[in-house]
Amino acid sequence: MSSRHVRQQFRSSWSFKVPGIDLLETINDDPNHDDVSGIWATVSFNAFNETAVSLGSPSCRREEGTIAITLSNTSGDGDNVLSNAAEQVRNAYRYWNTEGIRVTQIDPPLDPDGFSDGMNYIVDIDITYVYDNYI
Repeated sequence: MSSRHVRQQFRSSWSFKVPGIDLLETINDDPNHDDVSGIWATVSFNAFNETAVSLGSPSCRREEGTIAITLSNTSGDGDNVLSNAAEQVRNAYRYWNTEGIRVTQIDPPLDPDGFSDGMNYIVDIDITYVYDNYI
């Protein structure tokens, strides 16, 4: 799991950077599906490592990881809605650089055809980041 700082910064930036798409918590939580309609997103945080970049005081500890965003829409609306939402997210975070966090790559939807369970149509986007933590 990514550091608390990365998770907090991302969550607090979402409503400003991606207005109109609700970010629902699904980590150790299950939203009430009766209240969910239309397009929404959820996120998971995957840190790969943390390495020492410099010695001394303060020293830099570099965390690298991926913020995995899942976009969901009601099935039966085609792919245009989620395709546009994916581009909105990619454009919003492409040059994100805040509080020591820097985006290094944003992938297009991982499965270009998406996934449907009959109720929801889903696509995933990975945002690769570096977090330089000076301690």
